[in-house]
Amino acid sequence: MASGKLSPRQKMINLMYLVFIAMLALNMSKEVLSAFGLLDKKISEANVATSQRNVAFMEDLALKADEQPEQYRAVKAKADQVTEISSSLDTYIEDLKGAMMATIKAEEAEDYEVQDKPDFLDRRFFQGDKLKPEGQEFLDAINKYRTDMLAVLNDTAVAKFQGIDDIKSSIESNFSTAPVERRDGKNIDWLNYNYEGFPLVASKTKLTSLQNDIKVTKNELLSKMLAG
Repeated sequence: MASGKLSPRQKMINLMYLVFIAMLALNMSKEVLSAFGLLDKKISEANVATSQRNVAFMEDLALKADEQPEQYRAVKAKADQVTEISSSLDTYIEDLKGAMMATIKAEEAEDYEVQDKPDFLDRRFFQGDKLKPEGQEFLDAINKYRTDMLAVLNDTAVAKFQGIDDIKSSIESNFSTAPVERRDGKNIDWLNYNYEGFPLVASKTKLTSLQNDIKVTKNELLSKMLAG
């Protein structure tokens, strides 16, 4: 049976992402752009591995539901809901990333130093100091994921598992779209704070990291379900 623990490699990727964000705030050199591109690739590789583990978990749950229906049938139904909720946001983000990369020549897909313009998301999400419908749609997709996942976790079939409160806290934190307080004490809207004015490669990396949060959250939850 697959393990649901966060690997040291995944923890290192998360740390690297925070370091690169700090570097971005200090200096947008070509080296930093390349570092974001390489980080995006590493997170993407981790996402593939986590997705494979999640498939294995779902297969294990299906088997348990067949063998021990009284204990696992309701749990498997909730796992199916988690899969649907997770896939919805993950697919939305993947489509958004595809649209971003469509603005780059195919031969420049891994030439991260030329992916330094913020134009795509700035034009897609923002109009002056207001959100465009596409920006609100992105926020709505994240908010729906958070609300729907918390509803599953609060269901009696799932809430009984040890460690569920930690997963709920993680979801509330990782998928919060509340205004962010800057160092100067002023609040700024979440979407502006995270996606306005950033180079394409940095925004793409942030989106890939958000996909990682989706997949890791699912992985941790399925692990709890399997452990019974």
